[in-house]
Amino acid sequence: MIDLFPPDGPRLFPVGRLDENSQGLLIVTNDGELANRLAHPRYRIPRKYRVQVAGIPTQETLNQLRRGLYFAEGKFRVQSVRRIRTRGKSAVLEIVLAGGRNREIRRLLARVGHKVMRLERVAYGPLKLGRLPVGRYRPLKKREVEALRDLCAKRASSETSGAPKSSRSSSKRKRR
Repeated sequence: MIDLFPPDGPRLFPVGRLDENSQGLLIVTNDGELANRLAHPRYRIPRKYRVQVAGIPTQETLNQLRRGLYFAEGKFRVQSVRRIRTRGKSAVLEIVLAGGRNREIRRLLARVGHKVMRLERVAYGPLKLGRLPVGRYRPLKKREVEALRDLCAKRASSETSGAPKSSRSSSKRKRR
Protein backbone atom coordinates (compact mmCIF):
# COMPACT_ATOMS: atom_id res chain seq x y z
CA MET A 1 0.00 0.00 0.00
CA ILE A 2 2.75 2.47 0.89
CA ASP A 3 4.23 1.98 -2.59
CA LEU A 4 1.24 3.90 -4.00
CA PHE A 5 2.55 7.12 -2.44
CA PRO A 6 5.44 9.19 -3.83
CA PRO A 7 8.76 7.66 -2.67
CA ASP A 8 10.36 11.02 -1.90
CA GLY A 9 7.66 12.08 0.57
CA PRO A 10 7.69 11.95 4.37
CA ARG A 11 7.87 8.70 6.33
CA LEU A 12 4.38 7.19 6.37
CA PHE A 13 2.65 4.97 8.90
CA PRO A 14 -0.28 2.80 7.84
CA VAL A 15 -3.00 2.53 10.48
CA GLY A 16 -4.20 -1.03 10.82
CA ARG A 17 -4.55 -3.37 7.88
CA LEU A 18 -7.05 -5.22 5.76
CA ASP A 19 -6.58 -8.84 4.77
CA GLU A 20 -6.05 -9.71 1.12
CA ASN A 21 -9.74 -10.49 0.55
CA SER A 22 -11.02 -7.24 2.05
CA GLN A 23 -11.26 -3.70 0.79
CA GLY A 24 -12.12 -0.28 2.08
CA LEU A 25 -10.83 2.61 4.12
CA LEU A 26 -7.22 2.71 5.26
CA ILE A 27 -5.51 5.60 6.99
CA VAL A 28 -1.91 6.53 6.24
CA THR A 29 -0.22 9.31 8.18
CA ASN A 30 3.17 10.85 8.77
CA ASP A 31 2.24 11.24 12.46
CA GLY A 32 3.55 8.13 14.22
CA GLU A 33 1.87 8.94 17.54
CA LEU A 34 -1.52 9.40 15.88
CA ALA A 35 -1.04 6.15 13.96
CA ASN A 36 -0.26 4.32 17.21
CA ARG A 37 -3.28 5.72 19.01
CA LEU A 38 -5.61 4.91 16.12
CA ALA A 39 -4.32 1.34 15.76
CA HIS A 40 -3.69 0.32 19.38
CA PRO A 41 -6.52 -1.83 20.83
CA ARG A 42 -6.26 0.04 24.14
CA TYR A 43 -7.92 3.10 22.58
CA ARG A 44 -10.85 1.09 21.17
CA ILE A 45 -11.32 3.23 18.06
CA PRO A 46 -14.48 2.00 16.30
CA ARG A 47 -14.21 0.59 12.80
CA LYS A 48 -17.36 0.03 10.75
CA TYR A 49 -17.63 -2.70 8.12
CA ARG A 50 -20.20 -3.67 5.52
CA VAL A 51 -20.17 -7.46 5.22
CA GLN A 52 -22.04 -9.72 2.83
CA VAL A 53 -22.45 -13.23 4.22
CA ALA A 54 -23.80 -16.49 2.86
CA GLY A 55 -27.16 -17.24 4.47
CA ILE A 56 -29.42 -15.02 6.54
CA PRO A 57 -28.27 -14.70 10.17
CA THR A 58 -31.05 -14.92 12.74
CA GLN A 59 -31.51 -12.36 15.50
CA GLU A 60 -30.11 -14.93 17.94
CA THR A 61 -26.97 -15.25 15.78
CA LEU A 62 -26.53 -11.46 15.80
CA ASN A 63 -27.00 -11.48 19.59
CA GLN A 64 -24.36 -14.21 19.86
CA LEU A 65 -21.91 -12.00 17.95
CA ARG A 66 -22.64 -9.14 20.38
CA ARG A 67 -22.13 -11.40 23.41
CA GLY A 68 -18.92 -12.78 21.96
CA LEU A 69 -17.24 -16.09 21.25
CA TYR A 70 -14.03 -17.53 22.62
CA PHE A 71 -10.98 -18.19 20.45
CA ALA A 72 -7.40 -19.12 21.33
CA GLU A 73 -6.55 -15.38 21.62
CA GLY A 74 -9.49 -14.67 23.93
CA LYS A 75 -13.04 -13.44 23.55
CA PHE A 76 -14.00 -11.83 20.24
CA ARG A 77 -17.18 -9.81 19.96
CA VAL A 78 -18.63 -7.06 17.90
CA GLN A 79 -19.52 -3.69 19.37
CA SER A 80 -22.67 -3.65 17.24
CA VAL A 81 -24.19 -5.57 14.35
CA ARG A 82 -27.32 -5.09 12.30
CA ARG A 83 -28.74 -6.57 9.15
CA ILE A 84 -28.98 -3.92 6.42
CA ARG A 85 -30.67 -6.04 3.74
CA THR A 86 -30.89 -9.46 2.20
CA ARG A 87 -29.80 -10.40 -1.32
CA GLY A 88 -31.21 -13.73 -2.39
CA LYS A 89 -29.66 -16.30 -0.04
CA SER A 90 -27.21 -13.83 1.49
CA ALA A 91 -27.37 -10.90 3.88
CA VAL A 92 -25.52 -7.61 4.15
CA LEU A 93 -24.56 -6.71 7.70
CA GLU A 94 -23.13 -3.57 9.26
CA ILE A 95 -20.60 -4.54 11.93
CA VAL A 96 -18.69 -2.23 14.26
CA LEU A 97 -15.54 -3.44 16.01
CA ALA A 98 -13.64 -1.51 18.64
CA GLY A 99 -10.53 -3.68 18.79
CA GLY A 100 -9.74 -5.51 15.63
CA ARG A 101 -7.79 -8.75 15.81
CA ASN A 102 -6.49 -10.70 12.84
CA ARG A 103 -9.41 -11.77 10.60
CA GLU A 104 -11.78 -11.22 13.54
CA ILE A 105 -14.97 -10.66 11.52
CA ARG A 106 -14.32 -13.62 9.23
CA ARG A 107 -13.55 -15.90 12.18
CA LEU A 108 -16.60 -14.81 14.17
CA LEU A 109 -18.97 -15.25 11.25
CA ALA A 110 -17.47 -18.62 10.31
CA ARG A 111 -17.98 -19.79 13.89
CA VAL A 112 -21.70 -18.97 13.68
CA GLY A 113 -22.04 -20.62 10.27
CA HIS A 114 -21.93 -17.67 7.85
CA LYS A 115 -19.13 -17.44 5.31
CA VAL A 116 -18.01 -13.90 4.44
CA MET A 117 -18.49 -13.25 0.74
CA ARG A 118 -17.46 -9.58 0.76
CA LEU A 119 -15.96 -7.39 3.48
CA GLU A 120 -15.42 -3.64 3.22
CA ARG A 121 -14.32 -1.17 5.89
CA VAL A 122 -16.57 1.86 5.45
CA ALA A 123 -15.55 3.96 8.45
CA TYR A 124 -12.65 4.33 10.88
CA GLY A 125 -13.58 6.42 13.89
CA PRO A 126 -15.15 9.61 12.51
CA LEU A 127 -13.85 9.06 8.96
CA LYS A 128 -16.17 7.62 6.31
CA LEU A 129 -15.07 6.01 3.06
CA GLY A 130 -17.71 7.71 0.97
CA ARG A 131 -17.29 7.39 -2.80
CA LEU A 132 -13.50 7.25 -2.96
CA PRO A 133 -12.69 4.94 -5.91
CA VAL A 134 -10.80 1.70 -5.32
CA GLY A 135 -7.02 2.24 -5.31
CA ARG A 136 -7.27 6.03 -4.83
CA TYR A 137 -6.35 8.23 -1.92
CA ARG A 138 -6.97 11.78 -0.82
CA PRO A 139 -5.50 14.04 1.83
CA LEU A 140 -7.59 14.38 4.95
CA LYS A 141 -9.10 17.75 5.70
CA LYS A 142 -7.81 19.59 8.72
CA ARG A 143 -11.11 19.05 10.54
CA GLU A 144 -10.89 15.29 9.87
CA VAL A 145 -7.40 15.08 11.39
CA GLU A 146 -8.62 17.12 14.36
CA ALA A 147 -11.61 14.78 14.77
CA LEU A 148 -9.24 11.78 14.82
CA ARG A 149 -7.02 13.47 17.41
CA ASP A 150 -10.01 14.46 19.53
CA LEU A 151 -11.32 10.90 19.49
CA CYS A 152 -7.91 9.53 20.50
CA ALA A 153 -7.64 12.09 23.29
CA LYS A 154 -11.08 11.13 24.61
CA ARG A 155 -10.16 7.43 24.48
CA ALA A 156 -6.88 7.91 26.32
CA SER A 157 -7.77 7.76 29.99
CA SER A 158 -5.15 10.12 31.36
CA GLU A 159 -3.11 11.09 28.31
CA THR A 160 -3.50 14.12 26.05
CA SER A 161 -3.13 14.19 22.30
CA GLY A 162 0.09 16.26 22.19
CA ALA A 163 0.68 15.43 18.48
CA PRO A 164 1.91 18.30 16.35
CA LYS A 165 -0.77 20.18 14.37
CA SER A 166 1.20 20.12 11.13
CA SER A 167 1.01 16.40 10.41
CA ARG A 168 -0.42 15.23 7.10
CA SER A 169 -2.69 12.24 6.83
CA SER A 170 -4.69 10.67 4.08
CA SER A 171 -7.29 8.00 3.66
CA LYS A 172 -7.09 5.41 0.94
CA ARG A 173 -9.38 2.82 -0.50
CA LYS A 174 -7.72 -0.58 -0.89
CA ARG A 175 -8.69 -3.51 -3.02
CA ARG A 176 -6.84 -6.76 -3.63
